Amino acid sequence: MNRKTLFVAGLILGFVVGCASYYRVTDPSTGKVYYTTELKQDSGATTLKDGRTGDMVTVQNVEVRKISKEDYEVGRMTPPAAPVAAAPAPVAGAPAAAAAGAAAPAAAAPPTTAPSK
Repeated sequence: MNRKTLFVAGLILGFVVGCASYYRVTDPSTGKVYYTTELKQDSGATTLKDGRTGDMVTVQNVEVRKISKEDYEVGRMTPPAAPVAAAPAPVAGAPAAAAAGAAAPAAAAPPTTAPSK
């Protein structure tokens, strides 16, 4: 191969590699966030290659945002957030303080008297 051919091949390779797209994909129903460079959307379903695990994932009704390579790398290396558990609903008929998680006051101890002399 001559120099010109190698130069052109290098330019083409650099252009293809340099034009990668990076995405942050959020599943609003679960709050789970994926980082990917491979994304295919087809009739409501989105298939992607998870940048953290390498697994192919298909999700419905996602929010897709194009991001920078730096944001992709940071997000890909950050462990996924644990799902947030919903607070338990108050029990019907329970006092408001107990339903809000407040501790009930302790019963007062009977007064003590000093022995008489």
